Amino acid sequence: MRVLKPNEVNTQKMRSGLVINKLPETTYKLGGFSKIDRVVLCENYDWRPYLPVFELQRRMVNGIEIDYWDCVTFGGNNQIEILNKKLYGYEINLNERISAVGNGTKPRIGNDPIEASEWERKNGFSIGEQKWDNDKPLTEEEFYNNGVLPEEWRIDAKNTLNYYETNYEVGACGNKLSGYFSYPQNTLDNLKYSPMACAVYGKYDLDSDGYVASPYYNLTTHWVAVVAPGENKKFWYVLDSESLSLVKFNWNYPFKLPILKYLKKKTMIYKKKGQAGICLKTYGENTLLAFPDTLTWKTYTNGLKFDEIGGQWVDEWPYPIVGHFAVIKELGAELPIIED
Repeated sequence: MRVLKPNEVNTQKMRSGLVINKLPETTYKLGGFSKIDRVVLCENYDWRPYLPVFELQRRMVNGIEIDYWDCVTFGGNNQIEILNKKLYGYEINLNERISAVGNGTKPRIGNDPIEASEWERKNGFSIGEQKWDNDKPLTEEEFYNNGVLPEEWRIDAKNTLNYYETNYEVGACGNKLSGYFSYPQNTLDNLKYSPMACAVYGKYDLDSDGYVASPYYNLTTHWVAVVAPGENKKFWYVLDSESLSLVKFNWNYPFKLPILKYLKKKTMIYKKKGQAGICLKTYGENTLLAFPDTLTWKTYTNGLKFDEIGGQWVDEWPYPIVGHFAVIKELGAELPIIED
């Protein structure tokens, strides 16, 4: 995990892609609106052991650097990737192109983090960096496809709602009059529950210690994720989609509109030891569904393996299923050997 040295921080570049619309008064309240049951996940506030693969929101295309203006998508996706690794012990790589086009990000403008998070909550996310040619150098026009997300990829993203539940909330911060700024103690409180995505000013000036200093103006243009406090409470480690390394921000930097993410495996797939041919998805108590073939399995899971989506091997079924094989029979499903 590399951290940018002061002389490596580009202080001339303006980092953009953030739009903050007025927060709906009927929806939001200080400290969270989503009725999420907060669970302390990181008592030492340090999410660095769970960082995802570093990726940039810009690429070289025919010798020209293209910025896709999707920092809001990167910040939110980084949170989900970190949470998944912390909670379930394995890495996933979310597809930024599918998310950015789906959530309405606009080239040369960007997006609102609440709107992007709400789209993700309702429509899911797509796992797999290479999908929809996202691993290729694309022009801005090619990347955004006129703002149209093909049905294939809309369904692909929505499928994750079968086994993931996501949500978000405004984290601890100052009151409305102070502009929803997360001050140092707020940020520490937030980091107990989630990496903290937040707004910053995109033209970085450095203080005398080489940390990104507080801006002179109350402007925000860029979206990042704070992932850990620095040593001796002098700075914060920040994951920035404009850098392939962590960036140090001054301890007193006024991070704005802190957003916390919530991730949970909504459903569980069980496979009984000694009966590898039976795969059941639980929609609810006493509701079963069999996968009739390997192709169905791969379609449902976006090609992930059994253990990668939280499948559990069990000696006994989690609840009695006597009589429910009739449901499987009516579906015409055989009980094949599913690839692990």
